[in-house]
Amino acid sequence: MNVTSYYVKDPIHTYFKSASVNHKDRPNRDLNSTEALQLLSYYKEHPILHCIFSILLTTGARVRELCQAKVKDLSYDEGVYWLNVIGKGGEKRDLLIHPNVFDTITRFRQRRGMDTLLSPSDDSPLLTTANGKPYTYKYLSNYIGKAIDRTNLPFLKYKEQTVRAHTLRHGFAIISAEQGEDVFRIMQALGHKKIETTFIYLERHAARRNHVGHAWKNSTIMEST
Repeated sequence: MNVTSYYVKDPIHTYFKSASVNHKDRPNRDLNSTEALQLLSYYKEHPILHCIFSILLTTGARVRELCQAKVKDLSYDEGVYWLNVIGKGGEKRDLLIHPNVFDTITRFRQRRGMDTLLSPSDDSPLLTTANGKPYTYKYLSNYIGKAIDRTNLPFLKYKEQTVRAHTLRHGFAIISAEQGEDVFRIMQALGHKKIETTFIYLERHAARRNHVGHAWKNSTIMEST
C-alpha cells in the first residue's frame, strides 16, 4: 500500500473530525527532499550541526528524544545501527541509524573529544554541548533554529512558517512518503499514537502531489497555451 492509494481509499477530511484546529488553519511545516538536501549541504563541513540535522531528518526523532539519548541507547544488530528513544508517554521505539548518519555521530563525538566506541553500559549523553553537558530541549531547539536562519537559503523566504527544529520531523515524514512508504509505517516511525496526526504531517504534500492539475501536463490544451 502506498501513500497515494491510502489517500484515495480514505478521504483525508475524515481524519480531522476530532481536531481542535481546522486543518486549513494549521501552519505549513512542510519540508521536501530538495530543501532538506540544501540544509545538509550547507553544514556539510560543520560536524556538530551536520550530525544534528542528519539525525533529525533521517529518523524523524523529536528534539527532546535526541537530547535524552544516551550512548547505551545506540546499538548494532545484524548489520544495522539502532537508536532506542523514549517518546511521549514513556513509549520506547527504535530509530534506524544509517551508516553515513552513524559516521556523523562519530565525527560529532570526535570534535567534542568524546569516546567513539559503543558500550551498553555507557550512561553518558550521546550528544553534548561544547561544555560536555547534555543538550536541553530549549537550548537545542534554539540552536537549530538560529542555524537554519543563518543559511539564508532561498527557499526559506517562501515558507509560510519559519523553519524550525520540528520542521525537520515533518520533513522526515514527507520524504518517507516521497520514497513510497505508506502512512501506517510512517506513523510507527514517528511514534504517533493516532494516524490522524501523521495525516496532518502529510496532508498538504499529498494534496499537491495528487492534484488533478497534473493530468493536464500532456493535454493538447496546454500545448496551445
